[in-house]
Amino acid sequence: MAAEWFYTTNKQQMGPVSWDELRQLANNGMLKSNDMIWSEGMDEWIKAFKQKGLFLDDHDNASDDDDVPRSMKSSLAKPPKSRRSTRDDEDDIDDEEDKSKTRRNRRQQEENSAKSKVGLKIGLIIGGVVCFLLFLACAGGVIAFVTLGAGGGVPGKRVHTFTERNIQATRVSNPKQYHFKQGTRLVLTAVNQTQMPQTDVNLLVYHGNDPNPRWIDVRLPNEDRNCRIEFVVPVTGFYRIAVHNVGPGMATRSDVRIEEH
Repeated sequence: MAAEWFYTTNKQQMGPVSWDELRQLANNGMLKSNDMIWSEGMDEWIKAFKQKGLFLDDHDNASDDDDVPRSMKSSLAKPPKSRRSTRDDEDDIDDEEDKSKTRRNRRQQEENSAKSKVGLKIGLIIGGVVCFLLFLACAGGVIAFVTLGAGGGVPGKRVHTFTERNIQATRVSNPKQYHFKQGTRLVLTAVNQTQMPQTDVNLLVYHGNDPNPRWIDVRLPNEDRNCRIEFVVPVTGFYRIAVHNVGPGMATRSDVRIEEH
């Protein structure tokens, strides 16, 4: 048997687990006969009861494909829609915290803006006088001053890129580490090239040393073979970004782009 197996339960992908662990799940009733399973080397996902030796009674409580309505056969032959856990509850909490912080920051900015109006007017007057004096003293100096003023202080975006090649099925690339500030909006994309059209390549984002990814691209190849994740950084610190080839087949190339806004 293959070293690693994936399975579905409650329409979510789980795994990888060993063959013995998969059999124990089946014997304990946690893996149902009509749940889907897949391992490296298989062309597509199959129902668990079709895998010989998985259940004590291979046909107990199992429904054959002939019992399934014709309209459902095509969807049962595909990997399940809910492929993995995305920690939705924690993300919802983080979103609410981000919105609350954004509102507080906006109010603080409005208060600071109101307090600084008088000082700004005085500063503009003084700046005008200084510019006029500089113009009288040296026209060339004025030109240099205007040029520097026009080019500085304009906010932009920072871009990071990296490429991963030849990622085997069920493997995760070595994460790349970046430092992001709280409140920064990140847009991460991955353009993927694969050996097989049904190969599922995901983009993962970890926070600090947490072994579990915090953000995952959950789309399937039939929706979009490329990846996209967008979120606001909740806490200043280090974040790790990796590419995960769920399989089947090899991901020959993934070009990752990270934009900080």
